[in-house]
Amino acid sequence: MPWPFFFSLTSRRKVTRLQSRGIILLIVLVVIVVLALAAYTFSDLMMTHRQATRWSGRRVQARLLAESGVVALQRFLTLDPQCRDAEGGIYDNPGRFRGVAVSDGNRADVRGGFSIVTAAVDQRRVSRDVRFGVEDESARLNINALLLVDGGREEAAFEMLMGLPGMTAEIADAILDWLDADDESRPYGAETDYYRSLPQPYAAKNGPLDSVEELLLVRGVTPTLLFGRDHNHNNFVDPLEMQTADDNIPSLRGWSSLLTIYSNEHIDQSSHEERVYVNQDDMQRLYDELLAVFDNNRQWALYIVAYRQNGPFAGEKTMESTTRELDLSAPAQFPVRHVLDLVGQNVRVTMQGDSTPIVLPSPFQADEVLDLLPQLDAALSVYAAPNILGRVNVLEASPEVLRSIPGLDENMLEQILAGRTSPTATQDEMWLLRENIVTLDEFRKVAPFINHQGSTYRAQVVGYSADGKAFCRLEVVVDSGGDVPRLLMCRDLSRFGPGFSRDGLGLASPETRQ
Repeated sequence: MPWPFFFSLTSRRKVTRLQSRGIILLIVLVVIVVLALAAYTFSDLMMTHRQATRWSGRRVQARLLAESGVVALQRFLTLDPQCRDAEGGIYDNPGRFRGVAVSDGNRADVRGGFSIVTAAVDQRRVSRDVRFGVEDESARLNINALLLVDGGREEAAFEMLMGLPGMTAEIADAILDWLDADDESRPYGAETDYYRSLPQPYAAKNGPLDSVEELLLVRGVTPTLLFGRDHNHNNFVDPLEMQTADDNIPSLRGWSSLLTIYSNEHIDQSSHEERVYVNQDDMQRLYDELLAVFDNNRQWALYIVAYRQNGPFAGEKTMESTTRELDLSAPAQFPVRHVLDLVGQNVRVTMQGDSTPIVLPSPFQADEVLDLLPQLDAALSVYAAPNILGRVNVLEASPEVLRSIPGLDENMLEQILAGRTSPTATQDEMWLLRENIVTLDEFRKVAPFINHQGSTYRAQVVGYSADGKAFCRLEVVVDSGGDVPRLLMCRDLSRFGPGFSRDGLGLASPETRQ
């Protein structure tokens, strides 16, 4: 083989080997890059999962912190009212409800606690700030008790709804149609036939609400009417909400801040059992029980039974007393809505053996009412059960809710707003009489609808870390009646944001800890 040809062949082989090595090197580099990218992606994914797991754990921790606050509130409500007041009370008690540390540590992301807050309002119930305590649920109008008020008088329920800002006759009737058991539409109402005609049909509830938000299903009720400007549901209107909201909203916080389905009053069972239930059906038993509780005072027992059978009479009295007996087999016709119904009212009754009726005066005279009421309250009860639903707390209710009370005019409302800071106002609802805000006849009209304190309370419990990055906000309603306070409602509001500033909630940052 000639040398030139051999040299040329050898050169081509070397070039081919070099090209093969270059390709292999390129492949190796590509593999290394792919592996590096895969490793980076895997590492980044693992870091993301780690971060997600960490934040998930912190959210769980914040939820547990909030739930600790709920349990702490329930435990505080087991105390009797005197002990609660000695511990700072339930209205505004930062010592017990503000920045309560649960988990400790030097790092702010480890340390956490809870605060129990609600809206701080002025005497007109305009929200100004937050306070560390609970809201009496009786300061709201119980929507499920509307059809029970005033003995089921439908016009009373309608009048109460019409007291709400922005309420119309059409919406009020639609709400009552949603609540009542029948399918007959009120003059301006709506029943199942209307709701069945909608693009997405459904039936009217014809029963009590499961939540206030259920009102959004009722014809005419809008989110604007129900929630007002309080978009983050923190119980007061923030400056930003005030700036961005519609000026035509009739209520800043909406009807949801004025309505409830939970309010009730718990009557001490031992004292309730000792009192005579005056609205029972058995007149013979009622008469015997009244004689026993009033130490055989026949005149008092006779008058109360006669009132139940015949009701009040506007005419003049004809005699002070009688030796004849009542027909105790006659059924009761009139309920006693409040013990004040028995004060200063005449009763016309036909006694056994008589052919003409007589008019008995009340043994409880109006000029002695303030002295008589403690005795009557201790002896008589107008409620069969130890729980009273739906009465309004006149000490804490907003003007909008107070306007819903039948028989309460604007002049009385202004006097209530000005006078409920009085020391005597917290004793009982009789302060309205003692301070001449209402007359006896006016008080008879409003008394079945009002109280001075309920047994059910609402608050927001915020669990959070000291660095402010993890939080959980729960809205709760707790019934303190009974031996163990019951949690009636617990709703997670965290999706609406923290609602309150970290400084306002009060858990110290590392540099401020002592």
